[in-house]
Amino acid sequence: MPYDKEYYENNKDKAKIKRWIQQGIIDSDFDLLYQAVELETNCYICGKFFTKKYDKCIDHDHETGEVRYILCKNCNGNLLRGKDKKINQFI
Repeated sequence: MPYDKEYYENNKDKAKIKRWIQQGIIDSDFDLLYQAVELETNCYICGKFFTKKYDKCIDHDHETGEVRYILCKNCNGNLLRGKDKKINQFI
């Protein structure tokens, strides 16, 4: 389906869920997960307040697809790179 700005504006939740599935995220209720992500205001690890919607990342187990936390981009990146011992205690 070609990109349709009007469709996207009217179906942001479906577009986001489709992207999560493409990233390998597995959840039994994507609608509930979408609501949780929309309502979350702070990073699970550092507590940073999300100032923009695109600051939020869903951390998930890359082997099982299971969702673990809603993180800021910085903590998610550090977790992926294994940079921070404080962060690594969360996985």
